[in-house]
Amino acid sequence: MRDEEYLFKEDVREKAITARSAKKRPRHSGCRLPQYTAKEMREMSGPTYTLNLKKRITYAEFKALPEGLQKSYVQNIVDKYRVGPSALAELMGANAGAVGVYLSKRGFSFKRGFQPTKDNLERFREDYGISTNAPTKKITLENFSFCFSGAFNAASFVKQIKAFVPEGQLLRVSVAVEVVEPEPSATEPATEESP
Repeated sequence: MRDEEYLFKEDVREKAITARSAKKRPRHSGCRLPQYTAKEMREMSGPTYTLNLKKRITYAEFKALPEGLQKSYVQNIVDKYRVGPSALAELMGANAGAVGVYLSKRGFSFKRGFQPTKDNLERFREDYGISTNAPTKKITLENFSFCFSGAFNAASFVKQIKAFVPEGQLLRVSVAVEVVEPEPSATEPATEESP
């Protein structure tokens, strides 16, 4: 082998060794990002809000949300169910007029006299768990009285009592009947008695 050839191969071998060893060394160059503490992260971040678009919220909770979340909550409901401010007020448990005014100030507009379709309204109420039957107060019947005048009808009397008394309730019934004579009408001539 000639000297030039030997020198060339030796040079290639040394460069290969240098290149392999450079890959194994860790590199400490580059930009380091700042490391923030948890306290600094909390100070830099604002308050966080979590909103489930499929969950029912009260009017007070709705007003406490930032305006962007309020808009997205209402827009989601309006787009999905095609309902108006009265249905939204029913959802939030608030006055329909107050909710309508509040939403109009936030950029929502509803046609005057807007009525959603029955199917959309039922689907909306079902998805958000709104009951159409208002809860009734349970009352206890202690006593009642009613009065009528005219021709007596026993079936009508029983029907009236059944309307007021729940089925299967024990009763004590007292009936007082006063038979009245019809008063003479003004058109009939008055009879005079002779002495």
